[in-house]
Amino acid sequence: MPIGMAKRPPPCAHLRPNLATTWAAPIPRYDRRMQSRRQLILKGTWATAALWATPITWVHGAAPSRGQPSVSLHYAVSGKKSGINYNAKSTLTWQRNATHYSAAWQVSLLFVFNRKQTSTGLLVNGYPEPRRFVDDGKRIREAVLDPTTKQVRYTEAGAASWEPNMQDRVSLFFALPKWIAEAKRSGQQTFLVPVTGANGRADWRMQIGSPETVVTPAGTWLATPVKRVVGPDDTAATLWYASENATFPVRILLTEPDGTFIDQRLDKQNKLPDLDPLKA
Repeated sequence: MPIGMAKRPPPCAHLRPNLATTWAAPIPRYDRRMQSRRQLILKGTWATAALWATPITWVHGAAPSRGQPSVSLHYAVSGKKSGINYNAKSTLTWQRNATHYSAAWQVSLLFVFNRKQTSTGLLVNGYPEPRRFVDDGKRIREAVLDPTTKQVRYTEAGAASWEPNMQDRVSLFFALPKWIAEAKRSGQQTFLVPVTGANGRADWRMQIGSPETVVTPAGTWLATPVKRVVGPDDTAATLWYASENATFPVRILLTEPDGTFIDQRLDKQNKLPDLDPLKA
């Protein structure tokens, strides 16, 4: 290239949205003409990406308008187990078609520990209705949710009662936005969610907090915390959602009574193919 000549950027490079910072706060201001042009582009070529990278908009009582597209979410993990601090990675995956979903959460640290939880079931109005939950840790435990018999059957415990809107510990990540929106519409800051694990169920009382800044490897977010109100012997959980249109958490903090905790902060996200409708 002759000296003094600037290298031209690739065609349309300026039109590619940065998904890692789309929700980042504070929101940059754009020239009106550039903003209009960007909106047209998002409606066209980048419409799919826009579904899972929604800008922050705080509108009281606004319900999420669409379900979560298939995605793999990667989190940077800091934690403590048996008095030992560690750093690791975790993933939260979500795949769907028009009628069914499959979700999984997994965290591992070399040969120290590995845990995977999966949830599968129906998709109703974009939100999960779980039918099977599997917890694969030191051993495999399973819960089958059966609306016909109105029971939840466990491999290592007696059956429990099933009720509408029940979630498991993985589907809850993607179902909470619906509950949050409904609570805000009714002016409530707390709500109950029936949640099953692998060997029992409980009603989780969730409390909506005020928006706060959350720093993650993927960016800085203005996020609303949703915290499980617990007793001294229960697992505490707080999830931060970056907007009322958000369909997955940017931070997940799980704490056990013995001091064990897992703090997960969003690192990156990748689109996944949808479930095969013939195998649902």
